[in-house]
Amino acid sequence: GEVLGLVTSMAVHGEWLHAGSNAVAALAFGAPLARRLGQDGRGYGLFLGFFLICGVGSALGYALIHPGSTIPLIGASGAVFGLIG
Repeated sequence: GEVLGLVTSMAVHGEWLHAGSNAVAALAFGAPLARRLGQDGRGYGLFLGFFLICGVGSALGYALIHPGSTIPLIGASGAVFGLIG
C-alpha cells in the first residue's frame, strides 16, 4: 500500500476500548521515557520520533510476517509496545 499508511494507521482504532487501552499504556510507560529524553523541544522531538519509528517498524514487521494479508492494520499498539520496551 501507501507509505504514509504506515503512519496514519496508528491514528485509527477499531473501538474506544482499543484507543483507551493504548492511551493508558502510552501514558504509563511513555511518561517516564519522555522525562528521561528531556522536557524541551529536543526531547519532545526525540520522543515523537521514537514513537513513530516503533509504530512504523511494527507495521513493517507485520507486513513481513503476513505478506499476503488483506486485513487492514489499525492502532498504535506496536508503537506503544515500543515505549514499553
